[in-house]
Amino acid sequence: MSQYEGTLKREFFGGEIWVLRTKAGQAYQLQGKIPAVLEDQQVKVQGSASHAAFGIAMVGPIIDVEQIEPA
Repeated sequence: MSQYEGTLKREFFGGEIWVLRTKAGQAYQLQGKIPAVLEDQQVKVQGSASHAAFGIAMVGPIIDVEQIEPA
């Protein structure tokens, strides 16, 4: 499990997805239970890279979220 930090955004690519955008310019597609109240906030995410998942949005690597909280 790894930790990621950035801004949580809800984006639309033929459907709604959650994206974590870091200050370094990296983007990760988040998969799992994401509280909508955290949208547009700085968050810390603990999770693992999903090797089995395929995302049509092609935003970036997909992270299976274990825990998410305000930063």
